[in-house]
Amino acid sequence: MRLLGIDTASWYMDYEGQKLMEGLFQYIILGFMTLGFGWGYYCQRFEQTIYVTLGGVALAFLICLPPWPMYRRHPIKWLKRHPKQKSAPETS
Repeated sequence: MRLLGIDTASWYMDYEGQKLMEGLFQYIILGFMTLGFGWGYYCQRFEQTIYVTLGGVALAFLICLPPWPMYRRHPIKWLKRHPKQKSAPETS
């Protein structure tokens, strides 16, 4: 299935990719919050703190939300399907 010209089968993120994405997201947000606080303190303007922090959130969304290929390096290996076994009839 294709959505917006992109194959939706490639929209997954493996478990290692999720771990990487979570770490990147937290470090980007924390870094921009610290930078924003410092810049806002220097300028003595709270709105500058908010702008820098929101810019960091937007950057984190661009880096972390799309399923980039770097988040799909360790594909999940599924087990093969086992045929169903017929159960023995119950005796009473």
